[in-house]
Amino acid sequence: SLRYLLFALYFLFLSSGIHLMPLIFFPALFIFVWAVKPKLIWDLEFLAIIAISFMIITLIKLTYEPTRGAVFMHILAYLVLLWYLRLRNLLDFDNIWVMGYLIGGLLIVIGLISSGALFLFVAGTFLAFISLYMRADLHKEWKGFALILIVLALTTEFYMIVRAHHQPRINEADPGNWKAFWDVLFRKQYEPAKIFPRRIPFPDQFRLFWLYYTWQYFGSLTFIIPLLGIIGFVMHYFEDRKTFALVGTAMLMGSLGLIIYLNLKDSPTHPIHSFNPREVRDRDYFFAPAYTYIGFYAGIGLWEILKLLLENVKNRLIPIVTGLVISIAILGYQTATAYPRVDRSKNYIAEDYAYNMLISPRGKSVMYTNGDNDTFPLWFDQEVLGVRRDVIIANLSLLNTNWYIKQLKSWGAPISFSMSEIDSLPPFFRTEWGGMLLRDFMIRDMLATSAGYKADSFYYLYGGSIKFPRIYLAPKDKFLKEVIDGANFKIPIYFALTVARDVYNGWQDHFKMEGLAFRVVPYKASPAGIPGMEGIDVERTRRLLHNDMPPDEFLKLYKDTLPPDGVFRYRGVFDPSVFKDGNHIKLVRNYAASALRLGLYLNQMGRKEEAAQEFDFANKLLYQIIYMADHFGLKDEDLKGLPEIRNQIIAISQRLADLYRELGKYELATKTVREALDLEKTGTLYTEMAMIYRDMGEIDSSILYFRIAKDLSPKEPANYLGLHETYLAKGDTENAIDILDQWLKINPRDRAAESLKVELERKYSKSQRKGG
Repeated sequence: SLRYLLFALYFLFLSSGIHLMPLIFFPALFIFVWAVKPKLIWDLEFLAIIAISFMIITLIKLTYEPTRGAVFMHILAYLVLLWYLRLRNLLDFDNIWVMGYLIGGLLIVIGLISSGALFLFVAGTFLAFISLYMRADLHKEWKGFALILIVLALTTEFYMIVRAHHQPRINEADPGNWKAFWDVLFRKQYEPAKIFPRRIPFPDQFRLFWLYYTWQYFGSLTFIIPLLGIIGFVMHYFEDRKTFALVGTAMLMGSLGLIIYLNLKDSPTHPIHSFNPREVRDRDYFFAPAYTYIGFYAGIGLWEILKLLLENVKNRLIPIVTGLVISIAILGYQTATAYPRVDRSKNYIAEDYAYNMLISPRGKSVMYTNGDNDTFPLWFDQEVLGVRRDVIIANLSLLNTNWYIKQLKSWGAPISFSMSEIDSLPPFFRTEWGGMLLRDFMIRDMLATSAGYKADSFYYLYGGSIKFPRIYLAPKDKFLKEVIDGANFKIPIYFALTVARDVYNGWQDHFKMEGLAFRVVPYKASPAGIPGMEGIDVERTRRLLHNDMPPDEFLKLYKDTLPPDGVFRYRGVFDPSVFKDGNHIKLVRNYAASALRLGLYLNQMGRKEEAAQEFDFANKLLYQIIYMADHFGLKDEDLKGLPEIRNQIIAISQRLADLYRELGKYELATKTVREALDLEKTGTLYTEMAMIYRDMGEIDSSILYFRIAKDLSPKEPANYLGLHETYLAKGDTENAIDILDQWLKINPRDRAAESLKVELERKYSKSQRKGG
């Protein structure tokens, strides 16, 4: 039915207002109509519709980015349509619509050859369209009506222009004009789409598709579903080629077609080869249509197998029951396995992390963020939940665009340039020491503007239409000394902990950590004796992390509930049944890093009890990833970063055990080390345990653990020294000398150990003679 075909075309293009992905299935629909009723397509009207489509495409191209090729194609399409009228004997020069078409052509030519007459070109094209439709009655023919429906469906995209003119706070790319609008649709902010050359080898892209597919099913279903899908795909082709032309082609377009068209780089988390270039994130979602069709064909494949059974067994109940059992088992297994991972009913990690970032800065301020994951959740919290809208989020990825800088200025960011000047700022600035991106230039402008910096020397762009202080292009150390040092910032400037260090490298000794952000301060804030390290606002950070309470007490009260306003929230973090992917893990590790930094700072201040609390808090946060991985049965290859987290826990556990030893809390020290040993048996942990027992006066236990440590790390000098000292403390000089002998066999050039051994042997020999 033509009604269904028109309905399908309209909704196919209407859905492009949500996502452009459905448009890849237009070829499948075309091939289906061609296979079922070819006469519906192949006629003169089809030629006219193709020519009109080319005119529409070239109209957009010439009003957006004019090229000679587009001019040629536009005129050629116009002439083809003129020929179409001639073939249909409709080229009657006395007809008003024919005259309208010819006048439209004249306006097109004038608009193309005259400077500043683009409106004539557009008006002429529209006049030609309308005249052609009316003269040829294309609006009464299904293909002509279909094109009208397609154009109407695509007009939903113009909502972006309407929305942009209302100046919403979040207005990405600011598509308020024609060029900016098409820049968004053509995704100009991204690398241009190219089929060739391949970004990684073609076989690797197929392996990448398979990798992403394996993430959709678990266990044996990973192989059962595609096997059934292949059976279903082949049987569909042989049994009903007409519907296969629609569904089978859609399947191929969503899989093979997308592999070829998207030309993806390698996975950033599970690369096929380490030397391949990688995407910034996994793009498995692009292949969602293919996964759907594989499942569809798996159902057909199962039906074909059951139908074969039905035809070859006497008891017809057997295939029916078998089919029901298999179907329910597959659905039940997939649901039971996958649902806990995708269930977000208790997962507030992204929302809470955004809240925690937003409450870190004081008052009205600017906070630089790194990318999508530390920006979009913050915008959600601000715009939907109304959290801390006084914090201006300056995303560093977007700060290279002029439209975004204008938005920041309209939000109240300290930017010295006018709106028209911002439009003219270049993407890159050359300097005596190399150059800087617009992003880095604007960071300096906001710092200088907030500081009220008064310049006496300027640099001029475009013949003086834009000027800015020369210090903006100075090396970082000079800018720090002249602008940041001693400044009185009117609007505090912060860098989120997630920002890459190379953005601010050289300024960090003028940074002070407050929760999950570094505040730029006008003085050196680095701890004494550690130049280049960020300082910490201890009291504010403790209050943010756990309301200035001991972390254990805080977690008992607020682990899964909302704490008082202005204190970090951790809902879902301490629940191992809440699945955490790589992005969640990064957020949890940032909490741990903040607590660890605070612990190191407190330890240096001599506040060892509080330092131990922070180390323990950092460890508890990291252990949650391990508990979650155990809960879901994840291995190292399933979750990127698990080995690093284990190593981090072991390192923190050693520091924490050292602190507990200093504080005389031996029970807590041994408990900390034993928990870490459950993760991995390392020589360093056994060394730590030996030192704890030695401090407790349990010499034999200490010797036992030192020996285990030595066996695990036979080249670690601390184990030999520890054993040597412990044997001496026990009064066992003979074994103390023997340990030195063992060490000297490994390191014969250790003169200090050799001298110590000689001295000990001399004393031991002397004592033996006395004893004799």
